[in-house]
Amino acid sequence: MIGFWLILIALAFATVMALILPLTRRYDKIPARVDYDLAVYRDQLKDIARDVARGTLDEEQAAAARIEIERRMLAAAEAEKDKPAPRGGHWFAILAIGLLLPIAVFALYVYLGAPELVGVVR
Repeated sequence: MIGFWLILIALAFATVMALILPLTRRYDKIPARVDYDLAVYRDQLKDIARDVARGTLDEEQAAAARIEIERRMLAAAEAEKDKPAPRGGHWFAILAIGLLLPIAVFALYVYLGAPELVGVVR
């Protein structure tokens, strides 16, 4: 019976650690969304230049498309500037997962389960 509880505790610990570890990592170099957006817009500008060279767009259409893409680039840069700095500290989630979840699961087992039953060993 003791072996069962040790295995159960080890599995619960492993599960809690698997849930908590991603919350404790520091991500120093996460590229900003604006970097991705600007790269896409630069590629679109190159595509416009290629389309003009192939003759699928005339200069008037290309100028209109460039203006629209440049407007989007400015809007993306402005939105990034107004964005608040990311807040750190997932302490509440870590506390809830690390302490409250195992306690709640154990309480639920005591309430709904049958911890007083003795297993039959042959």
